[in-house]
Amino acid sequence: MSDDQNQAQPTDGRRRGLNWQRIGAVAGGAVALLVAVGAWVVPEPLDLVCDLTGHRPPGCNDVPGDYLGEWTGTETCHFACVRSEYQLTLTIRRGQVDAPVVTSRSSAGESALCESSWVLKRAGDDALELYVEHSRFVGAKDHPGEPVGCPSDLTVWLHRTEQSALKVEIRSGSDDGLWVPPGTLLFTATLQKQ
Repeated sequence: MSDDQNQAQPTDGRRRGLNWQRIGAVAGGAVALLVAVGAWVVPEPLDLVCDLTGHRPPGCNDVPGDYLGEWTGTETCHFACVRSEYQLTLTIRRGQVDAPVVTSRSSAGESALCESSWVLKRAGDDALELYVEHSRFVGAKDHPGEPVGCPSDLTVWLHRTEQSALKVEIRSGSDDGLWVPPGTLLFTATLQKQ
């Protein structure tokens, strides 16, 4: 062997080659970067899979993203009202058709009156149709003269009117216990996203 060949060989008996630890670290960093970019570009990957495949396993979301979050505003009563206006807060979360996706809270002043859960019946980009599954009356002692119960079996339509506004229509259902024809307009509201 010549002196030039001896210098090309490592002196500790190892052969020169690829440094697999460095390659592993670089590859791991590249994968982490791809995952981070993918999460930024596709924040809900399961929704993308659901939309692309048409398959609806548990976890798919039917509520358009513009509706999600907390909304507040004034609710106007149109039928058999003790008060003409209430404060209404809706919390809309991800979910599927036939599952509860909205929690509502009506209040008079600082005290809550009715809390209810709304089930998604149909979803589109322009409107959601929901059903008031159950309501419970809270705060009766704080508000004498208020109704002794909160209505259930109501149909609710939510419509986006602007980027940060939501129109609410609440109508009587088939057996609402209010002795009004089904479809009677009971409440309306325009809510702002918080």
